[in-house]
Order: sequence, then structure tokens, then C-alpha cells
Amino acid sequence: MKIGVYASARNEEVNVTDWVKSLRDVDCFSVVDNGSSDKTVRKFLEQGIAPRNMLPPTDALSGALNVALGELPDDCDLVMRVDLDERLPEGWREQIEQVDLKYDCPVILRAWFDHMGCVYRHTRIHSRHGFHWELPVHEVLVPEGASMNVDCELTFEHHQDPTKDRSQVLGELQAAHFADPSDMRMVHYLAREYTYRGMWGEAIPLLRVHVASDAFAEERSESWRLLGDAYSALCPPEELTGHAYRKSFEACPTRREGYVAFAESRYRKGDWHGCAWGAERALTITEKSWYFNHPWAWGARPWDLAALAAFYIGDKREAVRCGEEAVKLEPDDERLRTNLEWYCGRMD
Repeated sequence: MKIGVYASARNEEVNVTDWVKSLRDVDCFSVVDNGSSDKTVRKFLEQGIAPRNMLPPTDALSGALNVALGELPDDCDLVMRVDLDERLPEGWREQIEQVDLKYDCPVILRAWFDHMGCVYRHTRIHSRHGFHWELPVHEVLVPEGASMNVDCELTFEHHQDPTKDRSQVLGELQAAHFADPSDMRMVHYLAREYTYRGMWGEAIPLLRVHVASDAFAEERSESWRLLGDAYSALCPPEELTGHAYRKSFEACPTRREGYVAFAESRYRKGDWHGCAWGAERALTITEKSWYFNHPWAWGARPWDLAALAAFYIGDKREAVRCGEEAVKLEPDDERLRTNLEWYCGRMD
């Protein structure tokens, strides 16, 4: 099997060496330098890779990615888009080669993507031909005909630089939404960006449009959850009913996030039976969705909420059991350890 990697780079000199090291089992590279002003190109040349200059540079990453993809040899069986701040684990090639790819059409391998603890499926690995990237921001891989999606357990690790300026993302999303207001994917991502910035008044109308659309259930579930966060930020606590969080898990009952958010909202209201119900329902879900799996929903928090609810309901044995599970997941959390000691100290 011949595997190629392609990427677009701009001012990534600090990442080049580690990026190449994590991809040492690749058969060939194609890199487009999209207007670097630092030593990115020199660093690539030192690693034996000659980037192609993107002239003129483009702000639409999809355009640069398509150029890089087109530069890979035609005889590649599979190609991978790997950005410069992403890394692959040891043994990544073996994981890919274990997947059965005997199909009569182009294939997408949906690997896991770990964005600083938020895990989801991504279309980073695919057949050399039959695909291209679209959209100026939050770009998407588009098949040019019939294709097959195959899940792969490989995980891409995203090592995002928190000091890097990403202020342009909001403007890019606003421009994309203005260009096509009917694109529900851009509606969701723009609304989400507003919530990141606490721009609740701008986010809420877009989230309401999205949850009323025919978008993916997982995506609508996330929009309902973000609506719940917006209402929680703007409304007095006594007016909060948890309705948006309830709609989140109703939209997609197989995701944990809506249940945990609902349990959290009931915890804040002192509704211990509601808190216990939400936490317990979340914990019955043991397989992650292809969509965003937030670390707070898959870490200690649902066990912590279940323990707190059980204690105040009066089921101290269940409080201890759930408290122990929370500590197992986050053993360095002093509050969790203190709570567990409290539960144990009040056993009959």
C-alpha cells in the first residue's frame, strides 16, 4: 500500500521537525507553502521536503489543500491530510493497513480526531482520487461520485498553539454565512463561535434556526446544548427550566452531552432526582458518537453529579460507588477526593 500525506503550511517553522518525525513511515509528501514569512520553507528543505509556493497565497484553506492533494502521485492508494500542528501515534501505518479497503469505489477512512480532549470522527484519510475540499473555513471533504465511509481506530492528535492569533476565524465564518445563509453547517459553526466569545445575543437567533432545520441529529443536539448555555448565561436562575438541555438529548439520545448538561442544570437548582436521572442516563452511554465528544461528558463529571445526587437523595452507598468512579477518572482532583471522604464518613 502506498500512502501519501498532503498539507498546507503558513508560518509553521516550530512544527515542521516534529510533524515530519511523526510521519516517518509515509511514502511521499506534498506540501504547499501558503505565504510563510518565517523559516517554514527552510525547515522543510532541511527535512528533504520541497514545498510548492502558493502564489498568490489564499485565505481559503480548501484551495491550498486541493493544490497540495493534486501534487501527490497518482498511484497512491491512500492519502492523508495532516496539518502541521497535528501528530500521528506510533504504529499509525499498521492501524490503517489493518482496515479492509476492497471496495469498488473511492474510500474515506473516518479516523478519530482529538482536539485537546474533544474527540470526534474526521475525514482526513481517503483514496487519492475522487475527492476535493470545499468551504473557506471549517472546510469539508466532498466526494465527486459514489464513495464508501469506513471507520478506523487511528487517532489524530491536535496540538493547537494557544498563543496563535485566530481572531480571523469569526470574520471568515461571518463571510461564509453571508455568502450562503442556507448552509446549516455554517449557521452552526458561526453560532458556536459566538458562544465561545460570550456573544449570546448573536448566537441565539442562529442556534434557533439550526435546531429547526433538518441538519444531523448530533449537530442539532449540540446547538440545543449551546442554547441552554446561552439561556443560563442570560436568564435569572429561577427562570431556568432546563428545557434546551432536555431538547438536546431528545434530538440525539445516543450522545452523553445533553444528559450531562441537563444533570448539571438540575444540580444548580437543587433538583436531586432530576440530576440523578440525567447523570445516570449519560453513564448508560458507553460508545462515543462520531460528533463532538466533550471531555467533561466523558470524564469524572457525570459520576460526580450522580454521587452528589445520590447523597442528597439519601442513597449513601450509591454516592460512595459513584464518587469512587469519579476519583478513578480524575485522581488529582482534590474536591472529588474530599467529597468521597465525606460520603464514606457518613455511611451507617
